[in-house]
Amino acid sequence: MSTNTPENRLNPDSDWYKNYESLIPGPDENIWDANPVLRASEVQKAEREDEAKRQLLIGVEIERQDNQIKTLQFEVSHDKLTGLKNESGFMFDLGNAVKEVGEGEELVLWMMDLNNFKLVNDELGHEEGDNLLGIVGHILGNVFRRESDIVGRGSREEGDLDFGIARIHGDEFSALSKISKENPQNRTATAEEETATQNQRVNTELKEALAGTKFEKFNVSISIGASKYEQGDTYQSLYARADLAMYDAKYRGKVEMLTEEDKEQLRKVIPFMDSIHHRVPKWMREAAGLGQLSLDLPGPETD
Repeated sequence: MSTNTPENRLNPDSDWYKNYESLIPGPDENIWDANPVLRASEVQKAEREDEAKRQLLIGVEIERQDNQIKTLQFEVSHDKLTGLKNESGFMFDLGNAVKEVGEGEELVLWMMDLNNFKLVNDELGHEEGDNLLGIVGHILGNVFRRESDIVGRGSREEGDLDFGIARIHGDEFSALSKISKENPQNRTATAEEETATQNQRVNTELKEALAGTKFEKFNVSISIGASKYEQGDTYQSLYARADLAMYDAKYRGKVEMLTEEDKEQLRKVIPFMDSIHHRVPKWMREAAGLGQLSLDLPGPETD
């Protein structure tokens, strides 16, 4: 084929001129149909646009699936009534917290149970009982999270206290905190001192919230028990100690109020506490009908 020179461009008989002339569209032809180079370019452009749309659709689908997974994870780990963590979500957090607690941290677990909640259900019905549980969940969230000035579950980048609050089941709630010992504002207190402080705050706010409402006459209150992480603790032992502390706070001196469900729970927890040489109040052992220890352990009972 002749080259693109001035002479060939002006010579109608040259191969270059004839080839160029073939690229010029006729009266009934489209420029893209007549010119294979331009047609190929348009095809590539369309392919690039299709690929961009495909990538966009893939991105949208990935985001949709990601949001769906997050929604399902939230529903599985949270209580629908209160919006707090449920038992499975809380126990997962507790297990991780026990594994990850550092030397500069204190891990505290609270167990909480409503008093006179059955009276509310019996007289006002379960719907109103659910409304009361919602109020209690809101109060517990406010009281425990206020300690750290952290919104939501907490971020240790924003403060030195990190709280997780949960409705375990029925009218029983839990709270878990990691407290930095390195912050001088966080004084070291015993589990009993921590319990007394939180008990006063929670019940003061609950009383104020229920004043003037249909719930006021029932004198609803919250019993709280706490346990602090000790070297060698598992999440089971930490949970069991807090559970027994809550039962001690709720029923000491009024054992007759223990339900069969409560007694069954004690019959499950006490043998485990015996196995780890934890002292169990004598009244609990008697109320659960367990009698003396079958294990030869050093003085595990207290009055």
